[in-house]
Order: sequence, then structure tokens, then C-alpha cells
Amino acid sequence: MVASSLLISAISISLNNLRSPAISLRLSPLAIWQTGTTKEEKLRLAIAAETVEQIRARIRESTQFFCSGGIANNKMLAKLVCSRHKPRQQTLIPFDFVPTLFEEVPIGDVRMLGGKLGHAIQERLAVGTMADLAAVPYEVIERYFEGQARWISQLAK
Repeated sequence: MVASSLLISAISISLNNLRSPAISLRLSPLAIWQTGTTKEEKLRLAIAAETVEQIRARIRESTQFFCSGGIANNKMLAKLVCSRHKPRQQTLIPFDFVPTLFEEVPIGDVRMLGGKLGHAIQERLAVGTMADLAAVPYEVIERYFEGQARWISQLAK
């Protein structure tokens, strides 16, 4: 219950804060990633980033604990960028930058690919990073992982 009320309060604060000139200045470096996303997508990520920042601040005030945050278009990416920038940091990854990020990300670092499946993918497909996996044709993935091929292929892209 406390977490949900914190979230509702943080969202209200975030929406109001996004209208302030100070936030505009803080968000101006985000203009760099204006490649192919829509304004609505950018606004959603900006609202999420501000909301997470407010939640982290309230957690710090209430508990004296620090926490990290990851903001992305999906849970897997959010967890990935959060885990790469700990402690006490907040990271936002626009979807346009995922291919660049995946050039460095070992397959085993990705949620659901850290165990047997991840090892099998690396061995059978001779890949090490998510970018390597993204370059593998779907048909090849399907040959080795027929039941999971679509999921694996989508995860890498």
C-alpha cells in the first residue's frame, strides 16, 4: 500500500515537474536521442525517468536506503540498464540505442538468458553478445531452438 501511494504521488509530482523550466534544462541533453522515436515515446520515457527519480528520493527519505533505477521500453531492458549502473544511479535507455548497447552486452547478462538456455545459445550459435545474436538469421535460431526461436529472436532485436 505504501509503495502504490508513493507511486501515485510521484507520478503527480512528475507531471507537474515536467512543466517547470528547471526540468526542461535537465532534459535538454535528451535531445541527442531524437532519432526515430515519436514525441509521445520520448515524453513517456521522460515521465518515467522523473517518476523513478521521485520514487528513489522518497525511498531514501523514508528508509535511508539508496536504490538504482532503470528506465526503458520494456522490463528486460530496464533491468539490464539498472544492473549495469549500480549503486545509486538511474539510467534511461531509449529504444533507438538498444543496438549500440547490445554490442557490449554478453548474452548471459540478459534476464532469462543467464542459465542453461543462454549457454546453449552461445555454444550452438557461436555468439557472445546480444548484437551477435541479433545478426543470426531466424531460420538458424529455429533450427536449434524451434520452440523458443521467435522469443529468442525478438529478445535480441
